[in-house]
Amino acid sequence: TTITGLILVGLIIDLGGAPNHHRLGFQYWKNPGVFAGAGLEPNNITLDRFLGFLSVIVQAAFSFQGMEIVAIAASETENPRQNIAKAVRRVFYRICIFYILSIFITGLVVPYNDPSLLQFTGTAAQSPYVIAMTRAGIKVLPGIINAGVMTSAFSAANSFLFCSSRILYGLALRGQAPKIFTKCTSTGLPIVAIGFSSVFALLALMNISSGADTVFNWFVNLSTVGSFFGWASINLTYVFFYRGMKYQGIDRTRFHYWNRFQPWLSLWGLTWCIIFILINGFYVFWDFNVFIFLTCYINIPLFLTLYVSWKVVKKTQIWKPNEMVFVM
Repeated sequence: TTITGLILVGLIIDLGGAPNHHRLGFQYWKNPGVFAGAGLEPNNITLDRFLGFLSVIVQAAFSFQGMEIVAIAASETENPRQNIAKAVRRVFYRICIFYILSIFITGLVVPYNDPSLLQFTGTAAQSPYVIAMTRAGIKVLPGIINAGVMTSAFSAANSFLFCSSRILYGLALRGQAPKIFTKCTSTGLPIVAIGFSSVFALLALMNISSGADTVFNWFVNLSTVGSFFGWASINLTYVFFYRGMKYQGIDRTRFHYWNRFQPWLSLWGLTWCIIFILINGFYVFWDFNVFIFLTCYINIPLFLTLYVSWKVVKKTQIWKPNEMVFVM
């Protein structure tokens, strides 16, 4: 609801319906332009703008985290075979409308070089929509948006708390995490996993002060690159899943949800995840900073170490297509 309202208000401002009656159109796409430079190659504007585009991929991916919650919630969903398939389809359209369209509108109503975008306020005043409303002479809505952002943040925190605690609980059941996380209340609530996951929510308080937000951004980089590894693993897992079904002659069209472009879509997603993992911190090589370098790339050796260690200690093997067992 909040995003829908912001999109509509942004359109009204862009078309001149705000109190100042100034029609913006696409003027900010001409001056200062569509793409902001990264400030790394001042002598080559085209290259610098391309690097600027690459540098925001991590921040953009951070906003997309959580789409996989649809599948994680399957264990709590009634009739998951049908309802999860419906939810997955809706996620695609919601991304197109609420994410891509809102970014498009943002680029119309606020230039990328607006000084208010870089001011640390601790509120929603840095939001491009709030800036656009302030410039257009709208005085009431920014406060309402601040409340809406708080509500949305609380909802997102709820979802991620559910997601993280359930994953931790599932890992403990499989013997891949300490058994203490399997402890539940009489109603089946994994109380230890929830309590442990809740502790990490306190890290968000680091963003209150203007100095600690740098450390907070390090955690954003770590979690975002971790998501790339998660998405890459999901895509790779599906490729093996697809191979097993094809080998055993299972018709995918029998499922409630299937895509005729698989496994090519999974391979496409896997390829881009690997690329993003490798380039997410490329800018550090222009002005090297050891802390930024570690937050951008520490996940690579960490992921590989955990994977190889598990294979060596547990002596597990990759299942061949003929060894897979499918429960229909």
